[in-house]
Amino acid sequence: MKRLTLFLASLIICSFTCVHAQEEPTNKKIEVDVAVMPVTKAILNQADVISADIAIRYKLSDNFSAGVCASPTFIDYGYGYGETNYIPFFLSFRYNFMDNKTITPYLLLNLGGSFIQLEPDAEFQGKFSIGANLNISKRCSLFFETGIAYLTTRDLWSPTSIGIRF
Repeated sequence: MKRLTLFLASLIICSFTCVHAQEEPTNKKIEVDVAVMPVTKAILNQADVISADIAIRYKLSDNFSAGVCASPTFIDYGYGYGETNYIPFFLSFRYNFMDNKTITPYLLLNLGGSFIQLEPDAEFQGKFSIGANLNISKRCSLFFETGIAYLTTRDLWSPTSIGIRF
């Protein structure tokens, strides 16, 4: 319930930002994503995975953007096996199939990993998703995406995220 409350509060705060952003020029080059992923069961070992994404990308063209992403992640293995908390960092690439439409489908690829928190070895992680933006204004959209994520030597899961992009 706390996560839902925080997410709704974030949406309300960001909606005020979106209303103000309508007055700004329409040729924005920087996009910022904030997303949450509800609890998902991992496929390989049945762990519970909770995650969030914070991404900043530069639009290289109308359809393609590249940048960086941090994804605070919590994996609970349950039944006394422990839990893992870490923050992987990614190179993030997004390709829009159409631009400036009410609903914009896209592909997302995040490649990176965690090189500090998961001792003693670094863990590489990737995520491939397909999603859709619901454009609220020229500078703000809500999005939904689903895909597959993989953490070397640990697990595979299918994250579904909802968030806001501005």
